[in-house]
Order: sequence, then structure tokens, then C-alpha cells
Amino acid sequence: MDLKDDNTIRGRDSHRKFCSLYVQLSRIKSLDRLHLFQCIQMSDLNFQPHPDMLAEMSRLQTLQEQTLEKWEAELQIGS
Repeated sequence: MDLKDDNTIRGRDSHRKFCSLYVQLSRIKSLDRLHLFQCIQMSDLNFQPHPDMLAEMSRLQTLQEQTLEKWEAELQIGS
């Protein structure tokens, strides 16, 4: 797995680097099968998703909570 940040690659902003790391790391099923090509620093992993993505995740979380509350209320009424 190549997690080392390569600043020479053009067009890779923080969001793209975050997504790439997320995909690579989310496929790991066991740490004993993890092999790194190079030593990494925390700065190689310090990326953030796009602010719009964070806002959308927050909106979806709120929608999920509202949906669950409505379902629970309907279940209590139907019981």
C-alpha cells in the first residue's frame, strides 16, 4: 500500500488525497496483511474531505435521526 504523500502529483488537492487514503485503508481486512511501500509520517495522512462533503454528511445524519424518531413514534402508536 502506498500511503506516502507525493507533492509532485498535480491536481491532487486535500479532498482527493483524503478520498484516496480512505479507499485504500477501508479495504484492509486485517492489519497482519498490511504492507507499506515506504515509511510514513502523520503528515502523509493529514487530509480532510471537502467542506461540502462534511456538510452533506451532517445533513444526512440529521435526516437519519429524524427518520428513526418518526419510525419509533409510529411503532409506539401502532403497538
